[in-house]
Amino acid sequence: MKTNKLNSRTKINIRPRAEEVVAHLPKALSDDDLFLYNLSKLDRSFPEKLLFSIKETASVLNVSDDFVSNRIRSGKLKATKLGDRSMINKLTLANTITKGV
Repeated sequence: MKTNKLNSRTKINIRPRAEEVVAHLPKALSDDDLFLYNLSKLDRSFPEKLLFSIKETASVLNVSDDFVSNRIRSGKLKATKLGDRSMINKLTLANTITKGV
């Protein structure tokens, strides 16, 4: 058996072929399917929660509190006011995860 000696200039193609990668990708999901999936993930992760604070929403979305607050002020993210606190509904959060802000 012949072995090739590798030197610093030898290029090794470690990328799989595009067809192999595409074959393993899941089928395209509709927005409704993605919404239901995201809602079920939120239900499993936070079974007793219906409303999320700005801090909790920021944590779930992996963004800053200021980002969430700015989106609420600009009207891009719908929030419910409870006294002086803004709370984001679980459905709104699932929709935001699905479609973005």
